[in-house]
Amino acid sequence: MGQSENIKLKEWHENFIELFRSEFFKLSDKEKKHISNQHDYRAPYQVEIFWLKDPELQLIVETHFENMPDRQVIVNGPYDSTVFQDKVNDVLNNPRWDIPIQENSLPTSKYYKDMLASHLHLFVKTAKEMTFRDWKKSSGYYKMWCTKYCQITYYHGNKADLNCYGYVQYIIDKTRQQLESPPITPTDSKISPQIEYSKGFAAHIFPPIIIGKRTKRTVDEILQGIKSTTVSWFEKALFEMIFDDVWVLVKRDSFIVLYTNNKTKALEILNTIMMILVFEELDVCIVRERELSDMEYDSNTRRVVSVSSSEDAARNELLEEIPDETTEYKTRYVELERMEEIFEKASMIYRDRNITENLVDLLYAITHIKNDDFSQSIIASWSIIESHLKEEWSQKHDIFEESKFPSTYKMINDLEEKLKEKYVIFTELRNIRNRAVHRGKKVTRNEARMCVEISEEVVLRKLP
Repeated sequence: MGQSENIKLKEWHENFIELFRSEFFKLSDKEKKHISNQHDYRAPYQVEIFWLKDPELQLIVETHFENMPDRQVIVNGPYDSTVFQDKVNDVLNNPRWDIPIQENSLPTSKYYKDMLASHLHLFVKTAKEMTFRDWKKSSGYYKMWCTKYCQITYYHGNKADLNCYGYVQYIIDKTRQQLESPPITPTDSKISPQIEYSKGFAAHIFPPIIIGKRTKRTVDEILQGIKSTTVSWFEKALFEMIFDDVWVLVKRDSFIVLYTNNKTKALEILNTIMMILVFEELDVCIVRERELSDMEYDSNTRRVVSVSSSEDAARNELLEEIPDETTEYKTRYVELERMEEIFEKASMIYRDRNITENLVDLLYAITHIKNDDFSQSIIASWSIIESHLKEEWSQKHDIFEESKFPSTYKMINDLEEKLKEKYVIFTELRNIRNRAVHRGKKVTRNEARMCVEISEEVVLRKLP
């Protein structure tokens, strides 16, 4: 029985690939451009299924690998739960999965076998949770991991029972609808910037924040042991805003989507938001480049079609779910109105490049203190004080050319009268910073904290 089911599922996928390509060929060139990564079955295309019986779940791995045969269909199973993990382990040790992940945003040390093992672990966890559910009442797709080269889907039931022709027609019709859909208009009075790119970036706030009031767990959720919140990448945004010329959307789980392919700008915007959150007494961490998620979207509708990210960063684990609480943090709930005000303030501040740079430096300084890296903290926070000294000195002498600024030592002495009690503090901090940079002398926590507090005062005075 198991072997015949295996063959039936394999034939279903082979027929599906053939039927999709014949229908896709009939589309116009303009329509073909609107096919999403989620439903792209063009060559090269391979699919491998991991099939668990009772509860019936299929983990479907679809790839677009140039070095593997096109139309390759591999069905592992159906396996009973008692042997599933042993059988899967044999597959993961196959050389075909022992290759580096090809996504630019992912570390080259990560391999597909590691990523696949992680998802199979979650797959088995899902199956265990379904033991006490009437799983036969549910069928269809559950959750995905979607990138340019690889997509993972959980399917409840047997996909071979799905109407092959009807499913292909659904995909083709959805593709045509994308072409017909009118562009989304802004919800505020601002003029929408021209979106020219199909690639962008995204990141969660970390530690996590869920926007809105906390709702009490239902009896059913308590019974099932649910202690997390899952928000789809494709769920409608709660609000949207413009930072300079970049359109920004914010989801309920504080997943921030930025419609720009400029990575530097995306990080500046994100960390401006993070620093304003810190000022609002919402403790958050700086977003580092490796934590950025790559995002693809439909340029006409701004609909997110794929998200890929590094799996070795705690921030990016939130793509799966938002735990209520861990040993490291407790998820916060912030009202929508407050979050909108914070983002509006960050958007206004971002227009001033000097303040933005100071905010990012301050966030780095605070982060370094948390990591006990006091030397790097004082270097980051001193740059804010140095920038402040240049502004004060420029106003006094009406000189604004960078090349004509004297040394920091001379500026501090020249501004002694204006600096008053800060003169001694600035002189001391300058000496601490220089000893750390030029002589490798250790900086204490108190010294780093003093520099951060002074630089924070400088930044706060500049904020509108």
